[in-house]
Amino acid sequence: MGDTTYEYTDYYYYTYRDLTRLYDAANFVGHFTVNENNEWVKEEGDFNDLQFTCTDENGETCVANLTASDTYKIVYIGETTDEDWGDWRLDSERDEEIFEYEDIYDEDGNIVGSKVVDSYLKHYTEYSIDIAEDTYKHYVFIPEKVTVTITQGGKELVKSVVNTNLSILDDEFDLTKHDFDVTVETYVNDFEILVSKATYAANKSVQAACKLNKNGQNLVTFSAYTGIAFSGSLYDESVELENMDNATFETDILHELQIKGSTSDGKLLSDHVADAMDNDTNLDVVNEKLAEANKLLDIGLYFDGQSTKQCEVKLEAFDDTEWYDDVPHYSWEPVLSFLQEGTTYSFASFFNEDDFHELINLSWDVYDDFGNLVHQFDRDY
Repeated sequence: MGDTTYEYTDYYYYTYRDLTRLYDAANFVGHFTVNENNEWVKEEGDFNDLQFTCTDENGETCVANLTASDTYKIVYIGETTDEDWGDWRLDSERDEEIFEYEDIYDEDGNIVGSKVVDSYLKHYTEYSIDIAEDTYKHYVFIPEKVTVTITQGGKELVKSVVNTNLSILDDEFDLTKHDFDVTVETYVNDFEILVSKATYAANKSVQAACKLNKNGQNLVTFSAYTGIAFSGSLYDESVELENMDNATFETDILHELQIKGSTSDGKLLSDHVADAMDNDTNLDVVNEKLAEANKLLDIGLYFDGQSTKQCEVKLEAFDDTEWYDDVPHYSWEPVLSFLQEGTTYSFASFFNEDDFHELINLSWDVYDDFGNLVHQFDRDY
């Protein structure tokens, strides 16, 4: 509880309170088990983790567990204000006699007095209302390490570990001022998802790097970087993106397909696309703005690790008119433009099942594994 102040203005009784909210993952603890009525029941006892236990359709015991480390840092993330209006209430009422007067004049036409010529009763009421305004300062307890596991019949199906570099965290977080650095390791059956870098340097850059492996074989590798700068403050909701320059990314899929891209000015590119959509009924303007965006965009596809760019990715307009539209509407989509052939394909037509069956099968394998896992806890408790 913080300071409390009061104010009365024109029938409004204000109560101002400064409060603090603390969000601590370590406080979300307890063990819960499904009983014979399919209801979650909290177990008695003191626990330092959060755990849910149930039985799947095959009678196997499934356990989901979240554990946060004892090492943490308290970080201020801003404030919010809630205003609660009560009901108008009648404070007082009264009747007052109102008199009407008429001026009295002398023989020279001067006012020398007045006299009552009429009177009536007027009913007065006075109302007031209470208004409570609470300002909350929000703080987050960020643990150095968070571990999530899911087991089935004693076998570990999922393990995810999130590590936060507390040494570079400030006591508050604002996009315009402060840094953060996170790594994530996730294991799902035979799959590994490794986020080796997720770093934000305030008003300087954002970097990310991750890999998807299966049975020790690398399937997908991704990395990205962009310079970035914001203005304003996160706390008063005045943050604006000022620039996003020298953005690059690279993706390698099964060592067969590589996608590399860059832009010298990501914000200007985004502005051109936004301008195109603001004029989506004018095809000439849409094409003009997309052409400006394409000048800033350099994305290419490479095959089998070769250095020769086989095709480019461009933004292209298409007719997005619906049957109920009075005038044509246009939107945009990325297309593949093959340099030697001079042909253009949409992503959907190029990445078809015949030519990319291995990649598509891999995607379905990942989807199925996650789907089967979630299904264990997807019962009507």
